[in-house]
Amino acid sequence: MPKKLISITPAVLAWAIEESGYTKEQVAEKIGVEINRFNQWILGSDKPSTVEFSKLTTLLKRQPIIFLLPKPPKVKKTDVEFRHPLNSNRKKFNPIEQRYLRETNRLQKFLKPIVEELHTESKPLPVFKLLEDKCNIANYAKEAYGFLGVSAEIKETWTTPSQAFKGWRFAMEEVGIMVFCFSLKEDSCRGFSLWHESIPIIVINTSWNYQARLYTLFHEFGHLLTRTNSVCVEEKISSKEYLKDNDKVERWCESFSASYLMPDDEIELYLAKKIKIIKGQKINDLKVAITICNHFNVSLRAAVLKLIDLGYSDWTLYSEIPPYNDRKKKGGKPPKEPRNRSIIRFEEYGIRVQHILVKAVDRDIISSSEALSFIDAPYAYLETKHRGRY
Repeated sequence: MPKKLISITPAVLAWAIEESGYTKEQVAEKIGVEINRFNQWILGSDKPSTVEFSKLTTLLKRQPIIFLLPKPPKVKKTDVEFRHPLNSNRKKFNPIEQRYLRETNRLQKFLKPIVEELHTESKPLPVFKLLEDKCNIANYAKEAYGFLGVSAEIKETWTTPSQAFKGWRFAMEEVGIMVFCFSLKEDSCRGFSLWHESIPIIVINTSWNYQARLYTLFHEFGHLLTRTNSVCVEEKISSKEYLKDNDKVERWCESFSASYLMPDDEIELYLAKKIKIIKGQKINDLKVAITICNHFNVSLRAAVLKLIDLGYSDWTLYSEIPPYNDRKKKGGKPPKEPRNRSIIRFEEYGIRVQHILVKAVDRDIISSSEALSFIDAPYAYLETKHRGRY
């Protein structure tokens, strides 16, 4: 019996490949089709079988119906900058980043009319200027600290990087910022941000440890406050390359995140009281930086850069940072309860999305099936019990 062939639209296939971030050679290899035959699909002189078509739609993360359209759909893209170190081999989004950018855009568009009808828009975020001096950036950090409204007493209850990250995430969600946590893998960006006056979104890559996530959270918060949509790739680079890198937007957001998480007066007081080091003394031991890293719940790289910025260390200490020190530790304790699909979706999309969807269903703005199909979650997702997991 001859194989059933699917009459896909060649122009739509070419469009989907370009949008995915893969090359046509990569797509052909991943779905197990000879490149010459795959080229015939793009030219329209051959068609995929049902099995090949299923592999294709799964790889490109597209609904099958898309490939049957007469022409590629018109999709308005959000203007997002791809920011990377000078020495990086990557100059554009990879397929995973493309996928989650599409997902985040889709969420913004779906939630916008719901949020507006519910009158649950985000609290107006301050607007900060780029290219200001370090004193002004520190003042911006203080203003942003007040905006999120986390008291020193609350912050003291966060004894681990995990608690600190979850606490700050909750604080951002309380003022209307959506913080999504996705596993984009270690070869992808640390995070990205998409500004919208009603639905500002930060995406965090969970492939890194909580110290790195926390630093990225406020780095991307800086992008929102300066209205600079960005996908940010952070790689360990040499001090020479770091000093040559003239991406002023990234440097601003790095300074903002460092000033927020490690205010100058707090870190100097900590060094004087706990480490017995005063201004003018040099820190050449990475162990001191690790102590700072643990106390302020930041990445080791962030702590060292802060010490250099304050004049306590030089770039020799930076060169001692081991590669991949921000990676998650393998293993660990199993979760207290099984992470079913409902819990996974809650942890990915956060409290704010759940509460908006619950309210929208309660007020008959959307049906429960619409809400759940939109984020691919079971009915248990609409129960508010998950909030305690933060």
